[in-house]
Amino acid sequence: MYVPLVDSEQPFTPATITRHTANEVEARVAVEEPAWLILFALPVALLTTRYAGPIVLAFGGREFAEHGSTLALQILIWFLPFSFINSLVHYVLIAVNQQHALTRAFIIGVLFNLVANLLLIPRSSFYGAAAATTILSEIVLLLPFYALLRRHVGHIPWLSLFWRLIVALAAMALPLWPGGLPFWLAIPLAGLVYLAALVALGAFGPDDRAVLAQLLPGPARRALRLPAAM
Repeated sequence: MYVPLVDSEQPFTPATITRHTANEVEARVAVEEPAWLILFALPVALLTTRYAGPIVLAFGGREFAEHGSTLALQILIWFLPFSFINSLVHYVLIAVNQQHALTRAFIIGVLFNLVANLLLIPRSSFYGAAAATTILSEIVLLLPFYALLRRHVGHIPWLSLFWRLIVALAAMALPLWPGGLPFWLAIPLAGLVYLAALVALGAFGPDDRAVLAQLLPGPARRALRLPAAM
């Protein structure tokens, strides 16, 4: 699986997507670009989960942290990967003239959000709201999006697209929890493990490896066995 880099000067909006051919939209946007976004979203979610306590304490104070806000943040942050996927799929569907179908999908999402909040908040307080308004709502919205995508764009191989990222994320978690390393050591070590796992699993194509070689410092580049920067 190749995970091409996104050109920051050419954001993927409906206008830029429609400048591609149908095949390019299918391959580059609907399949490959979400993988690159998820590559960043997953470690952000993992790090936030690991250090949610200090984050809440720093921004909200001890009183705020003592009333369950840490767990709420740990739940909320996992909306991010699904949100990134939904945003790009949304643009792809606009590019293939499915705006009218998007309205029905959003109605489904809103209705689910309302019902889930009514059911979960009385039982689980703001933890239920955190789950209902973020993760569950994004997943429910993705279901009609995926049905439309499959009908109008083609089959999306989600498992083959994302399994390497999940395995690399599991490897990244190892320096964060066991061993009790200080955060200033655990975070860069976890990042290096994550990148190393992605490289070892073949998540990057040749072009991406060349770009990474330009972005990373020499020791990290050599540790990952990337080509020398040009």
